[in-house]
Amino acid sequence: MIEINTTLGVKNFHPGDDVTGKVNWDLESGPKEVVVNLLWHTQGKGTEDNDRVDQIVISQHTKRGEANFSLKIPKTGPWSFSGKLISILWIVEVVTNPTTEKMEVEIIVGPEAREIVINEA
Repeated sequence: MIEINTTLGVKNFHPGDDVTGKVNWDLESGPKEVVVNLLWHTQGKGTEDNDRVDQIVISQHTKRGEANFSLKIPKTGPWSFSGKLISILWIVEVVTNPTTEKMEVEIIVGPEAREIVINEA
């Protein structure tokens, strides 16, 4: 089991903000490392695109543990977006290596800390 908690439960962020929080894990075996990624990906029609914009690696060998994280959102985007054909989603992802257990939490990134929504008729 992996749990991701952002500080104060905040899930809406501005460009340049730090996403901070804590990750907890309780696994069947101790991982070599716990990797916390900040990434975005497209979803919808056409070719999917994605990018990891920040990462921290926690060297860890215990089956149970917790660690704080701080990841930097770029100032240049892309921003969270929902349209008729495509969406851009931001994710805080935790992956353990080599056990490859994984957990994700969706966040919103935008100039007004809101998702851009375009409803086409």
